[in-house]
Amino acid sequence: MKKILIMQPFLSYGGAEAVSIQFAYYLKKRGYDVHIITRRFGPDNSVLGAMDEHIEVLEVAKELGISEEKIIFTNREWKHSFVKSIGACIHIDDEIDERVFMESY
Repeated sequence: MKKILIMQPFLSYGGAEAVSIQFAYYLKKRGYDVHIITRRFGPDNSVLGAMDEHIEVLEVAKELGISEEKIIFTNREWKHSFVKSIGACIHIDDEIDERVFMESY
């Protein structure tokens, strides 16, 4: 099974994020192993950032059928440093800095 990584700083249902969610759903239905990585604070740090900002990510993951074990909350660290550890073959990101860092590794 190929591994894909969906990386979005703000998952929602409009704009580029909606396209990424639809693409992840499409690939998941075709047997790809979909993961989510986000710079948001995770459940263990729910009082930081935008208070409980992890909840929206968990809701989108549930809708896509992605287990919580396949979600990485980086707690504001750059995402690229986590990507290599799971061996993603594809990543999706609308944050230009992350794309530049990814291209450099």
